[in-house]
Amino acid sequence: MQLLTQASLYFSNPHVLALILIAGFLWCRPAPYLRILWVLLFTLILNKVLQSVYQVPFLPTVDHRGWGFPSGHMQAATVFWAAAAWEYRKPWFYGIAALILTSVGISLVQHGYHSQSDVFAALEFGLGTVMIYYLSQIALRKQSHQSLASLGLYMAILSAIIFPFVSLNHPFLWAIMGVLIGFPLSLLASSSILANHYPTPKERLYRTGLVVIGLVVFYPFEHYGLSQLHPLTYQFLRTLLISAYIGGFVPVMTQKRRKGL
Repeated sequence: MQLLTQASLYFSNPHVLALILIAGFLWCRPAPYLRILWVLLFTLILNKVLQSVYQVPFLPTVDHRGWGFPSGHMQAATVFWAAAAWEYRKPWFYGIAALILTSVGISLVQHGYHSQSDVFAALEFGLGTVMIYYLSQIALRKQSHQSLASLGLYMAILSAIIFPFVSLNHPFLWAIMGVLIGFPLSLLASSSILANHYPTPKERLYRTGLVVIGLVVFYPFEHYGLSQLHPLTYQFLRTLLISAYIGGFVPVMTQKRRKGL
């Protein structure tokens, strides 16, 4: 039981959730995964703002500095799985999402990472964020067609507005802003290509190969160039460039290959 509850926490890890979304972007129809990515990244910044406002420390059992209310992992998990349920709207998926969130909440409390109030507050803020996010999309669609890139840029602007309310000396937050700016800007050239296309198995392999090759080539530049910069600048530029490559270069090259066949 202990192992099971510990394993369930992976469903709330922001890095794991982001990897799932990137995989979905490369291997499936990208639009739903991008919409989830935008709101997930936004809520990670929003969570730090809320923690700075309430300033409730972690439980004494947690060897970690900073604030623990509302729970960052629970808020990230709530937004991810609630947004995924909204996108796919299958009754069986609603049940899975509810089961995962229940398991994550119980695990966070059982292992002493957070109190019940930390978890329930994160659940409320997460669900509220998802509701406002998708209701806003519905309202915008009635007025004009909004591309994936525009939606991402709107979330980047909102994130930039609330960003100064947290400590700017946090590399993780600068990395998030790099993705929120780099990915939507790169999609301006390829969002029309990506909106409704479901990749073939060969295209999935091609996209994945381009990403792996790009990261291998990027490593020396990152290690010997970017890493010499200020840590915050390094994190921002690193994620900005990687996001631009995955969101812009990879889809465009895939489209060119498709036309050449």
